[in-house]
Amino acid sequence: MGKKAILFFDSSELNPDLRYAIGFHIGDPVLYFEIEGKKYLMLSDLEIDRGKEEAIVDEIVSLSSYIVRINRPQEGYSEIIDLFLKEHGISDIVVSDRFSAFHYKNLIDKGYNIEIKKSPLYSERKFKTPDEREKIRGVMKNVDIALQKAFDLLRDSKIDGNYIKYGNEIVTSEMMKRLINTELLQMDTICKTIIVASGVQAIDPHNTGSGPLIANTPIIFDVFPQSLIHGYFGDQTRTVLKGKASFEQKKLFNTVLNGQKMGVEMLKDGVNGANIHIAINSFFEKEGYKTGLIDGRMQGFFHGTGHGLGLEIHEEPRVSSAVQEIMRTGYVVTIEPGLYYKEIGGVRVEDTLYVTKNGSDNLAFTDIFFEIE
Repeated sequence: MGKKAILFFDSSELNPDLRYAIGFHIGDPVLYFEIEGKKYLMLSDLEIDRGKEEAIVDEIVSLSSYIVRINRPQEGYSEIIDLFLKEHGISDIVVSDRFSAFHYKNLIDKGYNIEIKKSPLYSERKFKTPDEREKIRGVMKNVDIALQKAFDLLRDSKIDGNYIKYGNEIVTSEMMKRLINTELLQMDTICKTIIVASGVQAIDPHNTGSGPLIANTPIIFDVFPQSLIHGYFGDQTRTVLKGKASFEQKKLFNTVLNGQKMGVEMLKDGVNGANIHIAINSFFEKEGYKTGLIDGRMQGFFHGTGHGLGLEIHEEPRVSSAVQEIMRTGYVVTIEPGLYYKEIGGVRVEDTLYVTKNGSDNLAFTDIFFEIE
């Protein structure tokens, strides 16, 4: 085994491991090398000055200086990578599972030993620093501000049959998504996908919702935006109902809320995430809410309890019976149980939390309530 280098050829906008490593946002693919703890970022003339000011690396390398040394390149960046690695005496490379298959083959043909590591390549990404925690908290504050606008619109709306009307306009899922994202964009935050689903749409957890919102049925608002400044995500879900809830709807909502509170109370350093999920699921079953195939579709609680988030909306660790994951101080995870039944509707309540030694720090701001008259 010779000297080893970590290698990226990607955009930090698309690759969270690369953004974590360099702290620099760039939309085009760039070359990054990490050799014996030293970080090298290779940039074009267009980006080199910005990189010198913003990138958290040891050395900015000129891409153009390498391009001129390659005569009529046939493999493009593969030859630049080869030249740089030879200059630094590298024979072994570590790449993530997102690395280009084209360049992987070219480098194998050139005799390099390549180890592929599953993303996240940097396992320490699971542990959020106080600064990262506050970045996520800031995004969660933006979510709260945007959701309050949506809830205010519902308060100012009237029910007309099965529909909700704001003035003379029928309130739709699309209207709510535009309102929420307009508010988020004013705070340099964007959510590419927002869930605003009511009626039968709400019993499919990943149905983003479309068309008119249905009065007197639960409406799931799931907002998970990313900061345009630093790249960290937030994630929060609230379920509200415009109108009057039935006994069955209130019971469903309260059961989910109590299950979510149970999960939050259990969350702390040393707890197995699988046990949190199992406890919530057992509670739901004791309350009479079974999970399984009912009338030809899955109903009940048929997704995980939570997931990690940071520079990705879904990242390690997981809070699920499918994964034995011990929670550790510094993890940031969601707790988001839900129940979904065709005859009643769908309810999900979600907070994002920072795990501590004796509990958790809830990063969410939005109050939890159900009915909006």
